[in-house]
Amino acid sequence: MVPRRRGIQLILNQMHDCLDALYDVTTVFADENGYPYDHSIPAPGLGDWLIKQRSLYIYLKRIPIKQIPSDSQSITQWLYERYRIKDDFIDNLQTRFYKSSQTLQNHSHTNHQNIVESITTLNNYDVDINNNNNNNNNNNNN
Repeated sequence: MVPRRRGIQLILNQMHDCLDALYDVTTVFADENGYPYDHSIPAPGLGDWLIKQRSLYIYLKRIPIKQIPSDSQSITQWLYERYRIKDDFIDNLQTRFYKSSQTLQNHSHTNHQNIVESITTLNNYDVDINNNNNNNNNNNNN
């Protein structure tokens, strides 16, 4: 997906004084065993959530408005970086559960306990909304 600079820039220009932060949210749907769906599997509808248990992974980052650039070139670069972070989150999530040769459709779901343990350490992202921190520990350790 390509970032849409003009829309976000218009909103930020018009509402800059009314907003204190922007929330960057990425959701990844998963099956009842925690295995994430990829783009080839449609996201579950409301009925699917009512019929059986599902999982949902969420990446959330609070970004103070003052940290968001306002000129066209800078906001374009900023948006591409936000999307790179989203892509990394999704890629790391997929890698945790699937080997590169596996497909989501033929994967047999086993060992639920290992899945739960993987979820708790997923991608080494620390999200602390109250302190406005979102650190990828892999990047901080380099």
